[in-house]
Amino acid sequence: MGPKHPGSLCPPDFRIPKHVAVVYGGTSAEKEISTKEGERTMKLLRLHGHTVYPVRVGDTAEWLRRLREAPRHAILCVSEDVGIQWVLGAFKIRHNGSGPLATMLSFDKLLTKVLLAQAGVPTPRWQSFRRGDAIAPDAIPGGYPM
Repeated sequence: MGPKHPGSLCPPDFRIPKHVAVVYGGTSAEKEISTKEGERTMKLLRLHGHTVYPVRVGDTAEWLRRLREAPRHAILCVSEDVGIQWVLGAFKIRHNGSGPLATMLSFDKLLTKVLLAQAGVPTPRWQSFRRGDAIAPDAIPGGYPM
């Protein structure tokens, strides 16, 4: 196992595993962001002495074979690509982060706010607008655009 993660919410005895497979990229509209985040994550892990096994997701299933063959203690999925999350779940490959349903729900910000409010989870005040709605200058505290 690797060094402790300072300032985290993890238990005091938690250590970041030494061998980490990083799944990043994808085929969704977010693949460019996921690729940059994956590269930045791998750089930081290496900087802190971890062995990193990059698994860049592309248009083929080759990434799944590479992931299954990578000698790793943990899988860090740096992608909001729901397809990747479904595949990891279907093959019962444990990884960090939310599952595909939670990710899909979070894409709809209004639905997320409503569900959190119904569950009693506090969130900042909010107001929704539809395309074409006239927005009064005083409708949003602090002004618009934000």
